[in-house]
Amino acid sequence: MNIMKKMSLRHCLTFLTLVGVAMVSLPLLATGGKGPISQKVVASNQRLASKSVAAQKIKKPISPLLRSMNEDESNQTVKERSLMRTPIVDKARALDSGRRKSPVRKAGLQSTKTFLDSVVVSKEGLSTSKTVYDYDAYGRRILEAYMSFNENTAIWDTTELETRLYDDAGHLLLWIYYEWDESKQQLLPDEKETSVFEYDGENNLLEHQVDYYWDKDSSKWVCNYRGEIVFDGPQREFYKEWTDYSYDSTVGEWMAYRKDLQYRNVNGYSYQYEYYDWDDSLKIWIGKEKYGYVSDEVTGEETLYSQYYWSDSLRVWSQRTDETYLPGGSLESKAYFEYAVSTQTWSPDIRYVYDKQGDQWFDELTIEQQWNASKSAWVNDTKSNLEYDSEKGDTSKYVRYDWDVEASIWKGVTYWEKSWYDYGNLQSLNRYSYSSDNGWVMTYELWLEYDNLTNDEWLITYSWESEYYLSGEQAWFIQFYRYSSLEPWIDEYTFKRTFQFHENGLRSITRTYDWDETNQVWVNYSKREYTINEAGDYAYSIFYDWEVTDWVERNRTTYFYSQRMVGVQSIEVKLEVYPNPVADCLKIKGATQGELIKVFDLNGRIVRMLKVDGEEASVNMANVPAGTYLVQVGKQVVKIIK
Repeated sequence: MNIMKKMSLRHCLTFLTLVGVAMVSLPLLATGGKGPISQKVVASNQRLASKSVAAQKIKKPISPLLRSMNEDESNQTVKERSLMRTPIVDKARALDSGRRKSPVRKAGLQSTKTFLDSVVVSKEGLSTSKTVYDYDAYGRRILEAYMSFNENTAIWDTTELETRLYDDAGHLLLWIYYEWDESKQQLLPDEKETSVFEYDGENNLLEHQVDYYWDKDSSKWVCNYRGEIVFDGPQREFYKEWTDYSYDSTVGEWMAYRKDLQYRNVNGYSYQYEYYDWDDSLKIWIGKEKYGYVSDEVTGEETLYSQYYWSDSLRVWSQRTDETYLPGGSLESKAYFEYAVSTQTWSPDIRYVYDKQGDQWFDELTIEQQWNASKSAWVNDTKSNLEYDSEKGDTSKYVRYDWDVEASIWKGVTYWEKSWYDYGNLQSLNRYSYSSDNGWVMTYELWLEYDNLTNDEWLITYSWESEYYLSGEQAWFIQFYRYSSLEPWIDEYTFKRTFQFHENGLRSITRTYDWDETNQVWVNYSKREYTINEAGDYAYSIFYDWEVTDWVERNRTTYFYSQRMVGVQSIEVKLEVYPNPVADCLKIKGATQGELIKVFDLNGRIVRMLKVDGEEASVNMANVPAGTYLVQVGKQVVKIIK
């Protein structure tokens, strides 16, 4: 098995488990059936692992999105198996490795919690598949068995099995995954990860990880990957160094191939991160990624972010970019520096400062400055800005000023603007030049109109539209797709889906509609209805197909729970995180003063971190890429959409 696939698999699971997602979770609210065409392919580009094991690009298979996909995928088995078996882009390493921490369990604290014992999927009144779970005395899941019903023997056949073992501190010591071997008609091991923990002379926790895969030919475990982790202190809250090794069977040795270093409060940064790859031909570490940031001690807001770039020829971090931020999180400036090896100092080069006042055409302008070594100061050069129309794929406005050194003022140079018709053709172009006597003067004007003489209409070929409730849940979305404007809408990719929710936020009904091109209306296609029990958990769900005049049940899923005494106090969710989805500023209520707020991406990297100071905290998300993130405050984790 590919080494990167194995590492990604286990570290993805570890991250999700330790932030509390896999502890006691609700079933996946899959809707079955059709999905947006943009979700057809999920590619995971793996970074180069070891010379002894060939790294490969692993891709999720392309789903045809046919009607046959309306199978029951609304149970927790499917959710957890998808998390386990789908590789992520890279081994999930959090900047703060608290993602890998299992909380210390205190004996004697008893509380009653709800645990999912099993999930059974049935079709036409007959059970077809089942998942069974077991837990230790502290409520940690230690077994997951995936079963299918054998109609010939009338018994459940186990097709996949996972086991886990923890120590008293909550550290995962052993994880084993088994798969059914059809040729041998038995469960055989497939993957295994072991961890050993100890402390160094400075009371830092050390973790020694080893991953194995099962060699069916020799019926033995084969070493695949080893990780050596040094944490800062006795807890798994922040790692200082993490080194990856792969086993080279030709020489019988472990070969290091990647190293991560993390620092707190060093070189003027609140936090600094470095990542290196080992170059076996040069016998040196090659820098791949390095950055640091400074956070305001009072507000917790990020005030400086630095990113470094490696020079292969100089074998040092040779370039640096500094971004400074104003209170509230808006970008104030961006400066570029070059490293002088002879003096081992950083020399300023170019800086961009953002003028928030703007002018009569723009809300914000960008000022370019050059470093004057003789004056040891930044000197103005030019000021400009543009507006980009993403729909048209072109610049719609542009302005430029030059700095008059003698008069110490900005002088206009040029300004122009474009406009387009709705179907994309250029409509107008106006250009202006600056006159010291008359100000901005039009020097060029263009206006275009179009006549559709060929009946070649400008029509939509792909459209996606959605609406959300105030609480953040998706209310509905509509998708249209066709190969060209001359062809009909493709049935499988053109549909409408609506969602309804119970008062406690659990989904109650999901409905899918087909587009009737002849009558220009939406018609019923399928639906799933969810029923909750008195405890507020899912009791069962039923999937229906629409057949001519009525709904016909296709399958149903039943959920089973039990009450158990465990050694951990249940965590009361007290966070209020809004708006969700978020655009620029995320608000958080319910956190205790002094608590640390961390925002992770799904690879486990921290994208924002600040300390709570007041009844309500604000996290700037303006410069964070769109996607799904996890907000962690203490042991509480909330998923948000940017």
